[in-house]
Amino acid sequence: MNTVQAAVLLRAFGDGTRLRILNILARRQMSVTELAGLLQCPFHRVSRHLRYLLLRGIVNTSFVGNAAVYRLSDSANAIRQAVLPAVLDVLADMPDARDDAAKLRRQGTGEPAAATRRRRSSGGRGNPSRG
Repeated sequence: MNTVQAAVLLRAFGDGTRLRILNILARRQMSVTELAGLLQCPFHRVSRHLRYLLLRGIVNTSFVGNAAVYRLSDSANAIRQAVLPAVLDVLADMPDARDDAAKLRRQGTGEPAAATRRRRSSGGRGNPSRG
């Protein structure tokens, strides 16, 4: 990685909404809809920030049914491994981040709601609404 690439990666940590997203994803994986609801931000804004983080290798995505679920990347990138823990440590003392963590605790489960809904409603047997 050269200095230009490092600067691009470090810019990912320069936005308040992205920092809140990272703080949440450090605790559990979530879909865009869940993040937008928790952050009380428009869906399109959260989606744009997730794409930014995804393109820089900071988050990964997988699919649960039709829903894309985001989580922190296990990337071996040295800068990411050095910077992200320090950023999360600083965020732990910030009111917005503490509020987000409290909302997550009130939600309870450690898995994305999309996975829970799918498992409860369909039992893995297709579309439950067609009885």
